[in-house]
Amino acid sequence: MPQPLPPAERDPWPAFLRTMAWIGVNSFGGPVAQIGVMREIAVEQRRWLSDAEFLNVMSFANALPGPEALEIVIHLGRLRRGIAGGIVAGLLFIAPGFLSLAGLAFVYQTWGQLPAIEGFLDGVRPVAAALVVFAVLRLAGKALRGWPAFGLMLAAFAAHGLGGVPFVPLLLGCGVVGVLLAAQRRKLEERQAPTWAVLALVAGALALGWALGGASQPAALAPPRAHAEVLPLPSLDPGADRLWAIAWVELQAALVTFGGAYTLLPFLREQMVDVHGWVTDVQVMDALALGETTPGPLVSVGVFLAWLAGGPLAALVGGFFLFLPSFVLVLGLGRHAARVDALPGSRDFLWGVSAGTMGLILALSSQIVPAGLRSPWQIGLAVGAFLAVWRMRVEALPVVLVGGLLGIASRWLG
Repeated sequence: MPQPLPPAERDPWPAFLRTMAWIGVNSFGGPVAQIGVMREIAVEQRRWLSDAEFLNVMSFANALPGPEALEIVIHLGRLRRGIAGGIVAGLLFIAPGFLSLAGLAFVYQTWGQLPAIEGFLDGVRPVAAALVVFAVLRLAGKALRGWPAFGLMLAAFAAHGLGGVPFVPLLLGCGVVGVLLAAQRRKLEERQAPTWAVLALVAGALALGWALGGASQPAALAPPRAHAEVLPLPSLDPGADRLWAIAWVELQAALVTFGGAYTLLPFLREQMVDVHGWVTDVQVMDALALGETTPGPLVSVGVFLAWLAGGPLAALVGGFFLFLPSFVLVLGLGRHAARVDALPGSRDFLWGVSAGTMGLILALSSQIVPAGLRSPWQIGLAVGAFLAVWRMRVEALPVVLVGGLLGIASRWLG
C-alpha cells in the first residue's frame, strides 16, 4: 500500500485544491466513471501512484462500508496532504452533489406540482426503474460468482421481500453463511450463474411486486398521480426527535452498506418508508432519478430523502452522518489497509454480504419499480431506457434527461 508523503514533499495547497475540486465537479456517471477519472489523474497524469498501488487503494475501499469512490478520493487526499488533505479532498468531492440535491429537494417540494415539473418527474421515474433493474444485472457480474452466490441472493430476496427480515441481521447472516460455506462454494464457483438466470429472477421479482402492488400494478393503468401523494412540506424546525432519528438512520445506512447507492437504497427505503413513514416509494424513485443528474457519489440521494423527511436542517444533519463513517474509516484505518484486507475470513464474509445485498436490491426493485410505472407509455419508456443503458451502453445522465423531456412533452400533448 502507498504511504503518505513526508511534509516536505507534499503538494502545494493551491495545486492540490484545484485538482480535487476538478474531480468533484466532474464526478458524473456513477462510481465506475468517477474512479476512472481518479485513476487517470492519479496514475496517468500526475504519476502519484502506479497501477498496482491504485488497485490496492481500490481493494481497501471495497473492504469498507460506504461509497467506494468517496473513500478512494479521501485516501488520495491523505496520501498527498495528510489527514487534512483527506478531509478536504472528501469534502470537495461530495459538495457539488450535496448542494445540487439539496437545491433539487427544495424545488421538488416547493414547485413539484407545477405541470412542467410533474411532467419531468413522470418521465424520469420509468428511467429510474430501468436503472434499478440494470444495477441488478451490472452488480451481479461482480457479486454472483457462481451458483452458490445466486442461491444466497435468492434466499435474501425471499427473506427480506417476502418474510420481512430486517436489513442488518439479514446481511450479517449472509456474511456468516459466506464464511461457513467458504470451502464448499469455491468448488462450485467455476459454474457462473448466467445472465438469463438473473434476468429471469428480476422478471419474477417485478411480477411479484406488481401482483402485490394494488393500485400501482399495470392493470390499473391509472394516469400518473404520484406527486399528489407526497407528504406535507416539513417544517423548517423538524424537532430534535426527528433530527436524531434521521441522523441515526443515515449513520446506520453508511455503516451497513457496501458498494454504493444501489446497496444503500434498500436500507433507506426500509427505514424511511416502512419503519418511519417519512417518505413514499414514489419519492424514493424520484430521489434516485434526480441523483443520477448530479455530480458526486450517488449515495447523496440520502441527503434528498433527509430533506423530504425533515427539511434543510435534516438534510444537513443527515448528510453529515451519512458521510462521516467514510472519513473516519479511511483516515483511521488507512495506515492499516493491508491488514484490513488480509483479515481471516474477511473476503468470505464480504462474499456473503455482496450476494445478500444483491437480494436486497432485487427486493427494492420489486417494491419501488411498480410505483414508477403507472401508464402504458411509462412502461414503454422504462423498457427503452433499460435497453439504452444495457445494450447501447448509454450513460445514465442523458437517459434521465431524455426521459424527463419526454415526460414534459407527454403533459403538453395529453
